[in-house]
Amino acid sequence: MRHSLEHTFMGRLAAFGVSVAVLWALFFVIGPRVVAQLPALQHYGEVQDIYGIRSGQLYYTDVEMSQQAEINSRSTWRFTPTGPTGAAGAGRSDEHRAASPAGKPVAAGAASGASGVVGVAGATN
Repeated sequence: MRHSLEHTFMGRLAAFGVSVAVLWALFFVIGPRVVAQLPALQHYGEVQDIYGIRSGQLYYTDVEMSQQAEINSRSTWRFTPTGPTGAAGAGRSDEHRAASPAGKPVAAGAASGASGVVGVAGATN
């Protein structure tokens, strides 16, 4: 029984070592050679060097430009124009109908901090 446990442990240790070696070769030997052969990847690397951007920053919004792009993208979907409301709320979701029973846009109140701004309905807050 002990012999089979030692054999299993040594097999797993060997598999782990091979996995580490393969990953090392992919990242430090094969990867740089692929980058050297593809002009698009070379350009991408040069742009990162020019702007001082690490690749991981793009995906974790550590760069102000990425943060602004994400905010703009979310705002585009959140505040998508719905067009005219002449057909009693046509094109509006149930959430908007609940806020405006007649299907008319509701102007923002003074609590929103938008005083003096012309609302959707054309009224001044």
